[in-house]
Amino acid sequence: MPNSNGVTVKALNNFGDARGDMFRLDDEAVAFVGNLQDVHFGAILPGATRGNHYHLTRKELLILIYTVECTVAWQEGEDGEIVRRVFEGNGSVALGFEAGVTHTIKNTGKAPMSLIALSDGAVQTQQPD
Repeated sequence: MPNSNGVTVKALNNFGDARGDMFRLDDEAVAFVGNLQDVHFGAILPGATRGNHYHLTRKELLILIYTVECTVAWQEGEDGEIVRRVFEGNGSVALGFEAGVTHTIKNTGKAPMSLIALSDGAVQTQQPD
């Protein structure tokens, strides 16, 4: 997964069939997380945004499954360039964020999308990083 400004982006191949879509992380994406400490997942409704935060000490691999369109933005450090990527159609992408990279996901489509987050650090609700 090539790294650009603290972020790796990998489109995931759809090997689904008539029963539905199916995606798999390759070894490189799995290795990005390292020692898996947390998994959380959910939906992002049309027009909604999740994220707009960064993690001080842990990296995070986000797996997005979208059916129309979503926009992902990130910024490395306070003075870094803000990068925006639009993902269209029916697909899935894995995005790896190093610690310190601000990231946000907006569902710019008309259908719910799914988010799966894998992290190398435990999430502590009382003391988020």
